[in-house]
Amino acid sequence: MNSHPKISKAVIAAAVLVALFAVNFIIHLGFSPAFNPLTTDSGVFAYCGARMLAGDVLYRDCWDNKPPAVYLIDAGIVALGGQNPWAIWWFQLLWTTASSAVVFAVIRRVWRNWLAAALGALLFIGTALTHFYYTGGNLTENYLLLPLGLTAGALYASLTSGRLRWTAGMGLLTALAVLLKPTYFGMGAAAILTVVVFHFAQRKWTPGLKHLGVFMLGLILPLALVALVFWRLGALSDLWFAVLQHNVGYVEAGLSRATLLASLRQFFVIQPLAGLFWTALASLGIYGLVRALSKPAHSLSAPENLPAWWLGGLVLALPLQMASISISGKNFGHYYLEIMPALALLASAGPAVLLAPDGLKFPRSAHLHNGLRIGLALALAALLAVWSKGLNAKELVNLPRLTSTAQNFDLWNYPFNDLERYIQEHSRPDESVLIWATHPDFNFVTGRRSPTRYIFPLHVLTPTPTGESGFPELLSELAADPPRLIIQQVVSSANLPAFTAPENELCGGCSPAARSGMEELKAYIDAHYTYATQIYDWLVFVRK
Repeated sequence: MNSHPKISKAVIAAAVLVALFAVNFIIHLGFSPAFNPLTTDSGVFAYCGARMLAGDVLYRDCWDNKPPAVYLIDAGIVALGGQNPWAIWWFQLLWTTASSAVVFAVIRRVWRNWLAAALGALLFIGTALTHFYYTGGNLTENYLLLPLGLTAGALYASLTSGRLRWTAGMGLLTALAVLLKPTYFGMGAAAILTVVVFHFAQRKWTPGLKHLGVFMLGLILPLALVALVFWRLGALSDLWFAVLQHNVGYVEAGLSRATLLASLRQFFVIQPLAGLFWTALASLGIYGLVRALSKPAHSLSAPENLPAWWLGGLVLALPLQMASISISGKNFGHYYLEIMPALALLASAGPAVLLAPDGLKFPRSAHLHNGLRIGLALALAALLAVWSKGLNAKELVNLPRLTSTAQNFDLWNYPFNDLERYIQEHSRPDESVLIWATHPDFNFVTGRRSPTRYIFPLHVLTPTPTGESGFPELLSELAADPPRLIIQQVVSSANLPAFTAPENELCGGCSPAARSGMEELKAYIDAHYTYATQIYDWLVFVRK
């Protein structure tokens, strides 16, 4: 007799998972590698992940300024699917499906309402997967979505059960977030503060301190393990410089009043994020109104009060995450993914209490009860309409690309462009190729290593662990491993100095050390390489 409800729930859960996969799949068709080559950061992560599998040590042999988690993830993708952008695409699809499923499951667990969970998942998917924010995937923010959703779920489980394992899990998930980017601690910090205050408010001092202790243990152990691994590899100083010292300079260079104001505009004005933000605030208002008109339980730990504590933790996370986004140094769309799980979860509160009023009963007349429900529901629907209109502005679904991908429907074989084919045809797999541009994806998809650890050449212009610029190191690497081809963009999309420029225009605005290094690089290329051809807006030079 009791088996039927369980089977029914399992069937519903499976149907929800299939539906979430289908929605994510359709949207991801618009991110096909045939139309969306790997972005600069994505290419760096993928290339360094591939080099790690080849035996290179991160930071020492492949240098970038993010913590190691994203490179390890990409190394796993390459191990499973090879150096194929479609392997990354499939992993992104599965990851976002899992992330949206977690958002759905957490809302369902908190409010016991399928419709509220579906709405929250829809808000999450619709906002996070717009082109402006998602940016093709394979970025630290994309991988952050799942641990943030899991942290919110672990927070509720810790509040309801009091078990230390859930709080330890919050610490581990926060460590994973920090290993994606050092500023991604907002959700974890808010979660543990909520748990500690929850226990202290009931004068349960010892349990509160125990939860704080296991959280810190879960946070510190993974970070210490990573530090130990890099120390054993002899690359701890490289990790320290890249992840901490270099990132501080990066933030200082990009942080300004203009970037802060631009971030605030995204939250309050620019759609669809502003629509999600205002929907979350309105839902909180609806929840608060319903609680004010109901009879709240007296005990802080009463089941009726636990969702309020959980919502309080999410609200506390918002300013921390907003600050994290604002100080990130730039105003890139993918930065705003960090706040979307919390907003989607908060936005579920209003629909949940409106759809399931028995949870918090109005001690008023039925007319007032129904009138409030209808009025609040209409207000919420108006905000959702504004949000949905904003999806077109940020392009949730690109119909031409989606249609073209569906017609060709080859979701594994990567279509090489003319330049990538030229690289493969005019160099051997054991030869290096220098891409003097911010396009490490060429090295990744062609399987040709870079002769330098600075796969992102702009890093050569800034101070490195070895000097005022990376040029002495770069020139030494070129002498030790002369690349078969050197490829330069005619006009750099990232303002990278061109070695083909006249002497007096070689490195305008560069530091003296960088300008001197640029002159040496030009002399080296002029002496050892000859112009071969131009493909699109790329100049190809071949070793003499």
